[in-house]
Amino acid sequence: MLLLPFVGCLFNSEVYERRKAELTDVDGDGFVMEDDCDDHDTSIFPGAVEVCDGADQDCDGEIDEEASDAPWWYVDADGDGHV
Repeated sequence: MLLLPFVGCLFNSEVYERRKAELTDVDGDGFVMEDDCDDHDTSIFPGAVEVCDGADQDCDGEIDEEASDAPWWYVDADGDGHV
């Protein structure tokens, strides 16, 4: 059996470069650009802990929901001025 080597371009370089960029982890947080909603910030990636800062750390489309550093607020249910 004789194997012949192929020489030449067998791929579309534009598609290759686009996919390479999508599958690169720029910020090194373990999530590639395709999955990471901000691949230039190591604290923002799918599943990250939300904090009160106006950013969507966990990439779910909601900002500061269930933030770990959110202050507790109490309702004055009886209206006496004390909670």
